[in-house]
Amino acid sequence: DELQDTSIGQYRLLEQLIAGWEPGDGRTIFCVGDPMQSIYRFRDAEVGEFLLAREHGIGDVRLEPLRLRRNFRSGGNLVHWFNTVFDQVMPADDNVADGAIAYAESVPVGHLSGIGECRVHPVFGRDVMAEAMLGVDVIRDCLHGEDEGTVAVLVRSRSHLPVLLRELRRAGIAYRAVEIDRLTDVPEIIDLLALTRALCHAGDRIAWLALLRSPMAGLRWDDLHRLTANDSRSTVAELLRDTSRRDSLSADGRERLRGFDDVFERYRRPDLGMSLRERVERAWFALGGPALIHTEEEFENVYRYLDVLGKIEIAGSLDDVRELELLLDEERVSGHGSADCRLQIMTMHKAKGLEFDHVILFGLGRIARGSRKSVLSWLNIPDDVGRGEMIISPVGPRSVVENDPLHQCIESTARRKDALELDRLLYVACTRARRSLHLVGHVPLSADGEALKPPDARSLLSRLWHVLEPDYTAGFERIEDADERAVSADDGMLVAPVLRRLDFARRPAAAPALPRTTQADSPPEGADERPVDYYWVGASARHAGTIVHRWLQRLADGTVDADDLSALRPTTRAWAGQFGVTTEHTDEVCDRVAAALSGMLGDDRGRWLLFGEGATDLPVTGLRNGRIDSIVIDRVRIDDDGTHWIVDYKTSTHEGGDLAGFLEQESDRYRPQLAKYAALYSKLSGANVRTALYFPLLQEFCEVRL
Repeated sequence: DELQDTSIGQYRLLEQLIAGWEPGDGRTIFCVGDPMQSIYRFRDAEVGEFLLAREHGIGDVRLEPLRLRRNFRSGGNLVHWFNTVFDQVMPADDNVADGAIAYAESVPVGHLSGIGECRVHPVFGRDVMAEAMLGVDVIRDCLHGEDEGTVAVLVRSRSHLPVLLRELRRAGIAYRAVEIDRLTDVPEIIDLLALTRALCHAGDRIAWLALLRSPMAGLRWDDLHRLTANDSRSTVAELLRDTSRRDSLSADGRERLRGFDDVFERYRRPDLGMSLRERVERAWFALGGPALIHTEEEFENVYRYLDVLGKIEIAGSLDDVRELELLLDEERVSGHGSADCRLQIMTMHKAKGLEFDHVILFGLGRIARGSRKSVLSWLNIPDDVGRGEMIISPVGPRSVVENDPLHQCIESTARRKDALELDRLLYVACTRARRSLHLVGHVPLSADGEALKPPDARSLLSRLWHVLEPDYTAGFERIEDADERAVSADDGMLVAPVLRRLDFARRPAAAPALPRTTQADSPPEGADERPVDYYWVGASARHAGTIVHRWLQRLADGTVDADDLSALRPTTRAWAGQFGVTTEHTDEVCDRVAAALSGMLGDDRGRWLLFGEGATDLPVTGLRNGRIDSIVIDRVRIDDDGTHWIVDYKTSTHEGGDLAGFLEQESDRYRPQLAKYAALYSKLSGANVRTALYFPLLQEFCEVRL
């Protein structure tokens, strides 16, 4: 399906899949596609390949082309409008090299005859507010029409929507926006990003000021000015510790800073036992962030943000906050609206394959952001049977390359392909309509406001201008007051933004503590479980053990190369420094870690543990002996018999003889802990469970019988 949006590489894959087929051998390939709906060049789709496949087949397999002409979606009047307009908009003939697709007429089905209409709603001048208000009126008319049909607003670019969406909210018109907003554009994420940046960098003044202005602190502009006036060198954190500056704030500002400091200071400094994601999440909760959330979608946005943050943080911080912002910009947010919401708003690309009773194409006179210049340009030149060559433009300084004839040929061909695809995008958008199609777009005016000017050649409206110009001319002539023609985007009244603030005095009380785990509480009298003592283990050995656990998790997950352990040493040194290991003991820790990893990888049983079916660092929470227990299992390894081995890694060493006695002693020491692990895990999995300890420095696997 969707063969028209298939890349050259995918066609080559199809050729490989059907290579060697013979006529009459019973094997068939069935392809469906509409070349007039090919709109994904930015995903490497090549519609010319569809034309070649239709003409010459795929590989050595010839295809029988069937053209379907009946339109089961749109009313007859709309189908007639499509045939009339797009026969003039699209090229007269197919062309493989340019990706040109000639228009193929369709016919409506009988029961839709006489149904459908297309209306043009002209806007004169560049006033985005006037265009938005007209759009709201058109939407309202569609929603309040005789039928209870669905309504869709389609735009070429998301950037055409902010003013329209704002006016819809003001008018109280519910809508569902499909992946319109960037994650960084929604208020709850703007505040979270400021919090994250402030936690990562004390010198990020913009982030600190944004955080102090956010509802979580709520300082007024005059207090922010008093705090920072005449000092552009000190960090905001340093200014907050300046007693004289704090005393100069208003009583409200001083009170708010006290409440903010009490919470924020707990999470300012990195915590070795807490990731950056955890720090941000806890700080956000402690500062009252959830009180600002009103819908389930907003909570989903918050946790999408935290998921992105968790993927790129390094050692409890960020190498480059710009990387985080770029990733967040790629995350698009949908506003779901209510279950009975009839109005949907989306881009034309998102609407492909959908249908609506009423379709409004909004902002047709506007242009989309220009594409970035590529570092390398190329062009595929197919021959008559679908095979082709690739020509690549020269590489060099931009000033030299842009004057190269070959580069100019490639670029001009790409521009022609883009323009032809723009026609097809317009066709896709228009043909989503079942009952009515509404075209809303602006044209510029002359300097005196007395004459129309053609729309921008890069806009969708320009593609329809030869058809719609009479409608615009007639609409312009109906305007009696010439002053109405000269519009300005600056006519609106400036309104101060509303300051949203949490009341520190009325923050929710701390939730009652959950039942503690048996690790934190004293065990019931008579219980055989007791906490494991670590007082005898040196600090360096403990830190080495923690680092070994980290690497073993990554080795099992396949995120590090097991064949090059020397490459891990710089990271080991960095982790040791974060744990507070002194310089004189760093090499000792690194050597211990390297010995543990190489020992386990050199042991058959150790490699069996690491590389096989199971789970690593598995968190489990359950009810045991009337208490809630939360544990993390180092390794679950499932053997060929289906037995689930719960294995705890121990980086202990043993000097001298009687190794068997040492292992027995360690088994006794950790048996209660492993019994708890087995009890909780078996309830979760229902599997047959056995437990063991593994000592990487000793290469010993020791089953612990419960």
